[in-house]
Amino acid sequence: MLSGREGRTFWTLSLAHMINDSYVFFLPTLLPLLIPSLDISLTAAGLAVGLYQVIGALAQPFLGHLADRYSLRWMSFVGLVGTAIGAGGVGVAPSYWALLLLMIVGAVGTSAYHPVATATISDIARARRGQAMSIYITAGNVGLAVGPAALGLGLPIWGPAITVPLALPCLLIALAVYVVVPPRVVRGRGPGSFGATIVKHRVTLGKLLGIATLRSWANVGLGTFLPLLLVERGLSVEDGATALTVLLLFGGIGGLVGGFLSDRVGRDAVIVTSLLLSAPAGWLMLHAPGIWLWIGAALVGFTLNGALLALTVRAQELMPDSVAMVSGLMLGFTVGMGGLAVPPLAALAEWVGLATVADISAALPLLAGALAFTLRRPAGQTGW
Repeated sequence: MLSGREGRTFWTLSLAHMINDSYVFFLPTLLPLLIPSLDISLTAAGLAVGLYQVIGALAQPFLGHLADRYSLRWMSFVGLVGTAIGAGGVGVAPSYWALLLLMIVGAVGTSAYHPVATATISDIARARRGQAMSIYITAGNVGLAVGPAALGLGLPIWGPAITVPLALPCLLIALAVYVVVPPRVVRGRGPGSFGATIVKHRVTLGKLLGIATLRSWANVGLGTFLPLLLVERGLSVEDGATALTVLLLFGGIGGLVGGFLSDRVGRDAVIVTSLLLSAPAGWLMLHAPGIWLWIGAALVGFTLNGALLALTVRAQELMPDSVAMVSGLMLGFTVGMGGLAVPPLAALAEWVGLATVADISAALPLLAGALAFTLRRPAGQTGW
């Protein structure tokens, strides 16, 4: 792997990615407590989750576009501070409107960090981009699991206010990024280059964004409603946090394995296979009894996130002169588009029930896998 200054930069940004993303599921994990304490409906709660996702979706490609053209080093560590403020206040928000404001601050913060950090990793990795991006993205996936786990441990003692001390690691890593990570060397680019690349690859890129969005709808839908569904079935809030932790932790493992496999068997093969396997794993998690809940959650995380690295690197390879922008599209925009599905799914859940909506979320990877199958190379080319 990387060594010297590049190695320090890589591992600092990877650790920062893990810490930053550990706060993503703070709000969904705490919804069973916040809904009664703030006296809000399930639809209003879904709107708060969706707001966080959508703002991140809109901000990341725009900020990535700027990062492709200017050396905006400050965006990485200032963004981490915004993440800490938004996440730290979730558990102590005095009103629903305060909660929405915190979601905005946190979304803008994480949107500022991701494009600059991802593009920096891509720059320094060079020929090892697949391996480096696999570790970097997996660090973020592991962070997704660490957050609910930390909440599950702290809730019995601190209650929702545990979010305040849990924000401290994000402030510390922001300082580390400020000290360790140098500015990017940004080459000049013609004003029409990105648009021309979009037009040239519009069909393939459109498919990639469609696949990533459907995958995100499934991921956000299951991540948002699984804790609520388990509480509805008589399990505790801590059980819901644990199930979400298992799903997200194995998602990190799946992303790492998928990234390394994509260099060997092809990116499209990994994308299609992992998505098609995710739906039966989801139904196992939602309907099988006892220990199968945890086994199913692990399989859902492993398969659902197996495609993420391959999708991201595929897009970066299509647009080598707009790495920050396309990274923002794949890792930010599509996740945020997943957030758009949360409010209508929450409203649907109030009408038809959480169980039905969870089944719908689990089935979405089948559509993504079918679309991904069309990414196969033209006849005469080997592999996928």
